[in-house]
Amino acid sequence: MLKVKFEMEKETKNTVRFAEVEEEGYAKVGTIYIPKSTLAQNGIDKEKGFTMEIKAVK
Repeated sequence: MLKVKFEMEKETKNTVRFAEVEEEGYAKVGTIYIPKSTLAQNGIDKEKGFTMEIKAVK
């Protein structure tokens, strides 16, 4: 499993761009865009950022 932390980088009209917080000297995922509606529906504060977990499908 991979855990990646993201911080807000830029806000657009309908989305928020998040940049990965590099912890080992390189980006594992990079930059992602998430719709503002998705953030609101999931109670994610764009100012605080979030952590994403990536798991392999078995």
